[in-house]
Amino acid sequence: MKQVRLICALSALGVALLMGTPALAQDATPAASVTSLAANSFAAPFTPSPDLCTIPPMSTDDVANLLATPTPLFSPPVTDHGIVALPGGTVADAAATAGVLETLTQLWACNNAQNTGSIAAIFSPAGLQQTLGVTEDSTMSLEAIRAKVAAKLTPEEPRAEADWASIDAVVSVLAQPDGSIGVLVLNSDPLVSEGDQVLDYFAFTTEDGSTYQLSTVILDPFDLTPDYGFEKA
Repeated sequence: MKQVRLICALSALGVALLMGTPALAQDATPAASVTSLAANSFAAPFTPSPDLCTIPPMSTDDVANLLATPTPLFSPPVTDHGIVALPGGTVADAAATAGVLETLTQLWACNNAQNTGSIAAIFSPAGLQQTLGVTEDSTMSLEAIRAKVAAKLTPEEPRAEADWASIDAVVSVLAQPDGSIGVLVLNSDPLVSEGDQVLDYFAFTTEDGSTYQLSTVILDPFDLTPDYGFEKA
């Protein structure tokens, strides 16, 4: 199973679905970019610019204290064939869909801004702990964790426009039995998997019915190859 890297690079998220550009597509006219994210639309990629990252960043102390709490890292269930057994559900209503699309926009925009503190703020506390926290057998002290967090949260320059990651399609948005909203996102990143299109699963939770936080990230859930994205010969 692939490990989730610190989401300071959303570029680490995805499963390569296309191993190269089909020959017939080479002469096709590229689709124009869209200016907002919509579910079940495959017309064009949505590429949130860094200035759309508006969520206030988490502080070093807040992140370090969360990550210092021993927490079992999330390990998704798998089928007999080794594929992640994603939960089913029913089509999410309009309000939930709008909420998760706004959070996805922030996630990609903050990734393109290389704003790790704001990316951390997109997670629910439990989601951040289960994704990035330490386990019972960790020997890291709070001071050591804080030092690592401080280094990761040091602001960087936004990515150059040519390197912006994009959301190519929100394939499904399901209200799941546990109350979370599960989303499959087709995406591409020039800095990951040679820019090939990839597919990832995200789950979101809400406490107020309008603001959705990221609770679960599963990389390439349908890919049986050992690394991130399909390996190429």
